[in-house]
Amino acid sequence: MIKFNMRGDDKTEAFLKDLPHGAKKIALPEISKYLVGNDAHGLRHYPPKQGQKYERTYTLKNGWTISGGTYREKITNSVPYAPHVPNRWAHYGWRQWADVLSSNMDGAMRSARARVGEWLRSK
Repeated sequence: MIKFNMRGDDKTEAFLKDLPHGAKKIALPEISKYLVGNDAHGLRHYPPKQGQKYERTYTLKNGWTISGGTYREKITNSVPYAPHVPNRWAHYGWRQWADVLSSNMDGAMRSARARVGEWLRSK
């Protein structure tokens, strides 16, 4: 199993530090959602097929979930082989999971700022 706690990241903590309590409840889910991503970015993004002979099942992609409470969100993947993919398949373009999160953090912060801005305008 792979597990990332969103409150342990330095960038996330710095961003949340000055937010009012209610805004944190809007920002954290948005950060998690962005980091999990989709076909274009984040943990659910697969590298392009490069000479691979296997048929993709997308089990790994669909294994990423967000769990925990509003202020204690965790991103997890319980697919048994998930921890091994970046090491065994790096030559096919797979990156370490922490590197994927790190490279997507700026986008996650932009998304959270935008969502908090919408929330504040609605008040």
